[in-house]
Amino acid sequence: MLRKYFFWLATAIIFAPAAASACPACFVPSTPGALYALYLSRVLLISAPFLMVGFVAAVMYCANRSRARAAAARDPDRVVRREKEAPIVRMPPRDPLLDPNA
Repeated sequence: MLRKYFFWLATAIIFAPAAASACPACFVPSTPGALYALYLSRVLLISAPFLMVGFVAAVMYCANRSRARAAAARDPDRVVRREKEAPIVRMPPRDPLLDPNA
């Protein structure tokens, strides 16, 4: 079994240091350009999930707006419009036993 995979095992052992030198965490970059590239790659990788979620939210928002505009153009009487003022909400009277300031 070992004889079958000996070539691949020997190749992996020989080229393992070369593969490890590609890792920015394994070897500290020495030039300013390499440090800047390392910093920029970290910033881009950190911001990628936020950009993806923001893009999906923007697409959903734009799709909802265009669908509402199309519905308003088809039948303007059926479109539900928002009220300009909020409805008045009446609060129940305060209970003097529960609220000492009442």
